Amino acid sequence: MLTEIACKSAVCLPGKARARLTDAGGLYLEISPTGFKRWFWKYRFATKEKRLALGTYPAVSLKQARSERDLARRILQSGSDPSKRRQIERLELQLAEANTFKEVARELHATKASGWSKQYGERWLERMEKDLFPWIGPVPLPEITAPMLLNTLRKIEKRGARETAHTLRQTAGQVFRYGVATAAASAIPLPTFTARCSR
Repeated sequence: MLTEIACKSAVCLPGKARARLTDAGGLYLEISPTGFKRWFWKYRFATKEKRLALGTYPAVSLKQARSERDLARRILQSGSDPSKRRQIERLELQLAEANTFKEVARELHATKASGWSKQYGERWLERMEKDLFPWIGPVPLPEITAPMLLNTLRKIEKRGARETAHTLRQTAGQVFRYGVATAAASAIPLPTFTARCSR
């Protein structure tokens, strides 16, 4: 079993491509000739030996590496390959980042701007950047709810810009409809909002 002291003092001997210090349960610390240290977990899936990177030392401590190993082991015991699961999670994260309200709105603008007047296109994007992007811009489209959108539009109403709030409700609707059409979202959270805003 490794200790933090052993991890901290570990070096790769001269002339060696790498050094490996083993812990338990397939966990080991790999040290390069330059002193760079990375955690790996060795496991078998579908009769093949594989390894999963768990982070660098000392950013990931021995205790954290053991915790990550245990989490990966539970995934393996459930019948999934931890490496494949991580790849899927990374792809899902990339997809979520690409499907934020801001990114989908910008994509819609780029798609439609050629059919809009220059003034309308500029104003459309300007209103988004001023009033919607700061609040819901970084949120993935599928995670935006009607109350969240309503709360954002209420902020605009409170400063006395009722017409702008009404216009942005319609503009947000364009973004959601485009999101549904491009599979970035599965629903449009505007009906609930429309009913509440009309009171």
